Amino acid sequence: MTMSTATLTLCAWEGTHYYIEHYKHPTPPELPSKARNLLRGAYIREEVVPDASVARQYLKRAITVVEEEGKLPPSHPVVLDLLKRLAASEYLAGDLIDAVATYTKIWHLVIESYAERPSPAVIIESVQLAKKLGDLNMQFGEFKTAEDILAWALHTLNTATFTSAPSTDIKSTPAYLKMAVNLSLANLYAMQRQFNYAQPLYLRTLKAAQEEHAKLGDNVDTTYKCLEAIIQTHLSEVFYAKQQLKSAMGWAQKALETAKAGQGVNRDCDECAGVASSHLGAMLEKMGNPKDALSYYGQAYKYAVAAADGAGELDNLARIERLKEHLE
Repeated sequence: MTMSTATLTLCAWEGTHYYIEHYKHPTPPELPSKARNLLRGAYIREEVVPDASVARQYLKRAITVVEEEGKLPPSHPVVLDLLKRLAASEYLAGDLIDAVATYTKIWHLVIESYAERPSPAVIIESVQLAKKLGDLNMQFGEFKTAEDILAWALHTLNTATFTSAPSTDIKSTPAYLKMAVNLSLANLYAMQRQFNYAQPLYLRTLKAAQEEHAKLGDNVDTTYKCLEAIIQTHLSEVFYAKQQLKSAMGWAQKALETAKAGQGVNRDCDECAGVASSHLGAMLEKMGNPKDALSYYGQAYKYAVAAADGAGELDNLARIERLKEHLE
């Protein structure tokens, strides 16, 4: 007697869920079983066979189940984590409007929760969400909204009291976050071609990153070196937009040199090195030097692969193929 297809399918389904629950991604025990089953389904579509649109549907249903049960308040950390996963899936699925709405909901819930559980960690979380919202609103061209949110984040960091480090993760420290928010503000001004605001803010943020890195020492961490390289790349773009090609190339070269500190160990440095190399290639091509441009595009492609930057890979491959045809 053979097992039916339905039985085999059920066994496979149960086995997959068991493996995910016990070995890959345990679900919160506070949640009802139906929600936990849906979250395992979401994990498969987030990590195993990625499909952000399907993952989003699983997460929406899981959140609905949790809300209908009513045992956990909306600001509970478990519920907030579910909403963050939903917002990330919405963003990856290309639903930017829904992603902004979900991130805004989370941000308000975190701010409200501060009254219930005041802590440096909650302040940091609210600022991280504000930066995310500022960056997303920039993508929509909602510059005033983005500026207001980022200004709130800076004010919050400047007025908060941190008696101890909220996190050992450098990117979650007040010092780094202040630089990250200032960088977003500088990007906002640059996108609007307000270079008289953007350029000094980039330079001040670069100086702050260099000073923080000096405090840590060269052999401790590459986070600030990668941030330096990112800012230098943005400065190159500013000077290019101002048609100051020599300065633009100089800053791009500096970014490439600075990024070497974290190449192969820090994705930010790999991605930044790819952007700087591609930018140098574009400038050299504009100057009528296609052979050197091709070399930089090839370098940019390798950095994009190292950083798992799919868009960068495709962009540089297209440039390489176009220039090769031109040179033949």
